[in-house]
Amino acid sequence: ARLVRFSVVPHAFRRHLPDPMKSRDSHDLVVLCVGCYGVLEPAYERHRQHLYRRHGVSRSPAPRRQALGQEEAKARAAALALSSH
Repeated sequence: ARLVRFSVVPHAFRRHLPDPMKSRDSHDLVVLCVGCYGVLEPAYERHRQHLYRRHGVSRSPAPRRQALGQEEAKARAAALALSSH
């Protein structure tokens, strides 16, 4: 299964959050299968555009979504867990 890392908080907004909320202890990433991402993305993009207009935030370039294989996703999760200790 191919997986996609998805940021719940748009990057253009995240940079305006207080530092503790931007630390590695505060995560807003969700790992989705490609099919679920395809369903989510159009509605999320409309909502994100609404938030940009409402709050006067300029949109930063869209981050590259990186599809991860199942083994790569497991290895990345293990590496992050080890690096946090």
